[in-house]
Amino acid sequence: MKTSVDKNKEISIRKVVSYLVAGLLIALIVVFVLYLRRWFVYLTILLLLKLKKQPFEWAYRFLLNRLGRRSKRVENQSLADYAILIEQLIPNLNQKFIELTKEYERYLYDRKTRLSKEQIKLIKAVAKALSNGKNEIEI
Repeated sequence: MKTSVDKNKEISIRKVVSYLVAGLLIALIVVFVLYLRRWFVYLTILLLLKLKKQPFEWAYRFLLNRLGRRSKRVENQSLADYAILIEQLIPNLNQKFIELTKEYERYLYDRKTRLSKEQIKLIKAVAKALSNGKNEIEI
């Protein structure tokens, strides 16, 4: 027969174990959220490329929006000039954003409706570079 002391020990052990499990679960959730936050730009681009009817426009505008948090585009500033400014601020883009901007302008002026594989690769490369975290900026 268990005494009240034994029951209290059993209850306190259960509480400690439940607190440890809850703490571990919270820690795992925090790590998962931080991981998703780090790759948010890249994952969003993947979704836009899959789901939108005009994926290049949506993806490029999304990237402009995210980059605008780092450096606002001046009124009447060309996309090419803005791309150069962004490349100076975020060197690990390795001229990919400039190239993407040229492709975007070509896409707009040619009125193409389909993306080439090279354009998709370029969009993904820019998104991945922004998500990589090596540039120590908040995008």
